[in-house]
Amino acid sequence: MIIRCLLIMLLASIVIGCKKKVLEEKIAEKTNANLQFFGYTLIDVGWDDPTDKTDKTNYIDEVSNFSNIADILVVTPSDNILERIGVFEEHSVKPVIHLNEIFFEQVSVGGDKSGVIYGLRSDYKERWDTFTAANDLNTNASRIACLYIGEEPAWNGITEADFEEACNYAKLTVPTIPIFNVEAFTDVDNLYTPASVDWVGFDHYFLKQPSLDVEFMNEFNVMKSKMKNHQKIVLIMDAHWIKIFHG
Repeated sequence: MIIRCLLIMLLASIVIGCKKKVLEEKIAEKTNANLQFFGYTLIDVGWDDPTDKTDKTNYIDEVSNFSNIADILVVTPSDNILERIGVFEEHSVKPVIHLNEIFFEQVSVGGDKSGVIYGLRSDYKERWDTFTAANDLNTNASRIACLYIGEEPAWNGITEADFEEACNYAKLTVPTIPIFNVEAFTDVDNLYTPASVDWVGFDHYFLKQPSLDVEFMNEFNVMKSKMKNHQKIVLIMDAHWIKIFHG
């Protein structure tokens, strides 16, 4: 389920088989001072791209030349990811830490959304405390871009109260790392933006020009209307070419 959610979240994530001449091209000077991060997902999540010819589950070397943020998946509370963070640092990239499995679990199926319903684990505090201790997160906070607490929470049946409780506890225990929420475009009307969340976004793929797409811009405006003053926008785009969808 985790890998399926990650695939849905950012198909854009991996640039596979980049030619050397592309990687050596000069990166254009940044012209938008508001743009702080640019990066990809499915980079270090235990997923092996089926379209390449090698056994590989970490693609940081393929995207680091033109990005400064990428994701790391955490599955169990005892996972020590400091070495994985160190690999990212060698490439001047900060990690987004996926934490859905630490806080939430599938409790049922059905409903009128994604088809699965997740709920807050009864032992989420103990699980989170174990993970933060294993990685000394407060000491290593400056090495991490943000914490991604739930996978499209409203779309996957996580209640707003459960989501807020998880985010509040993470913020209470590790206050200096931003918390990130991404919602599915189909449920952007129910986007959760509790005060403990710092970054907000939604995903809507297979759009040739999002800024000219009326539906996308309506969703974007709904997101902005729900945001609090301290929260920052994360734009999630589609950059992984897939023939069946992109032609």
